[in-house]
Amino acid sequence: MIAARNSRRADAIGVRLAGVSHEYVLDTGTLRVLEDIDFAVPPGSFTALLGPSGSGKSTILRIVAGLESPSRGRVLADDVTIKGPDPSRAVVFQDATLFPWRNVWRNVALGPEARGSVRGGRAAQHDPRIVRALERVGLTAFATAMPHQLSGGMAQRVALARALIGDPAVLLLDEPLGKLDALTRGVLQRELADLWQSSGFTALLVTHDVDEALILADRIIVLSERPGRIVGDLAVNIERPRHRADPNFVALRSAVLGWLGFPD
Repeated sequence: MIAARNSRRADAIGVRLAGVSHEYVLDTGTLRVLEDIDFAVPPGSFTALLGPSGSGKSTILRIVAGLESPSRGRVLADDVTIKGPDPSRAVVFQDATLFPWRNVWRNVALGPEARGSVRGGRAAQHDPRIVRALERVGLTAFATAMPHQLSGGMAQRVALARALIGDPAVLLLDEPLGKLDALTRGVLQRELADLWQSSGFTALLVTHDVDEALILADRIIVLSERPGRIVGDLAVNIERPRHRADPNFVALRSAVLGWLGFPD
């Protein structure tokens, strides 16, 4: 059975990288991190980027977010060149980066407060966008908790709520579960898959975890060592929810590991 897709939303956005190469100029010379990256992420799809450390996965995410510009090539959102950050594209990083002096709802409200779209102070706690964002990640009961009172998994839920509050059309995930224990990571993987299916956003995930990519994504793009080039592109046509013992899952894992240099 083909993997279930999320419900298509009216403002769904696709992303395309066309001939993207990127390099950094260092004191010791030029460091090439990406070489001729070319792929499209269809609206409403979930794509994972896999590759060794230093292969440019996070650089791709920053370029799509508009935080960096490619040295060569173009990056487009719905055929419009990305020239900088935009609220339609939200990023969740590996570290939750919560402000320790702001409680959960005030951390979630940070973006709208900065843009002047929500009032500061206690009134923000009852803003329907904040209430809904906390409901979506299961943190309603912890709205007034301080960051030091949260587990690692709960802190990442806050970071996810902060990204979701603006109802982004594209969600960029830079190893957001990478520092969590295996049990918490498994729970949040399932919840993230549910969020994607119910919300209709386009998702682009960076991960080092092959199983995580297979559980979450309907397509996996594999990068080589630096400078990162695409060496594999795999459709994950497995029914959701997915199980590691499924023979199809095992076969796809073997294929991806082969591209990463770990054949059976």
